Amino acid sequence: MLEYCLTTCQLSLHVQLEQK
Repeated sequence: MLEYCLTTCQLSLHVQLEQK
C-alpha cells in the first residue's frame, strides 16, 4: 500500500511539472 501511494505521488508531481 505504501509503495502504491509513493508511486502515485511521484506520478502526480511529474504530471504537474509537465503540465506547467
